[in-house]
Amino acid sequence: MIHSALTLRIKTSSEQNRSLENIDFGIRFKIELSKCLNKYVESSLNQATLSVQQTCANFLLSLVQECDKRLLPNQTVIKGLVDLNPGYVLSRDSRKQFSNLPMVNIIDENELDVIEEQQYRRFVLVDWQGHDSFKDKPLHECSNMEFWTSVFRTQDFKELS
Repeated sequence: MIHSALTLRIKTSSEQNRSLENIDFGIRFKIELSKCLNKYVESSLNQATLSVQQTCANFLLSLVQECDKRLLPNQTVIKGLVDLNPGYVLSRDSRKQFSNLPMVNIIDENELDVIEEQQYRRFVLVDWQGHDSFKDKPLHECSNMEFWTSVFRTQDFKELS
């Protein structure tokens, strides 16, 4: 989503770079630019504005390129993280098979052990709602990170978490 929003700011719908005056630098940029340009005399104001805009445009373009390099190849894994949500993982009906979880695609097969799959299969058999790890905060109020951190603290599912 961030990548798409950023791309819309600097590229047209046909994936062409926008001209400097059509790039959406944002309101904060305009405010800060205005503060900086107050010290310039009128004759050099336009040149200074163009220079700052060009520098920022170059930064935004390189940011999109870096996002392309890092996010797009991992998009399947990132989208698959929803499958690690406690609501899905603890559901006997909607949970994915272990082999279809996103982590299976990014972990070196030499590091992936049968124990994680065994733990995953036993995972739904535990009454997590009544588990000691969740007595301070109910399970339905936990974020994914809080849930998996609590699971990590248990001895029975340390490798999986």
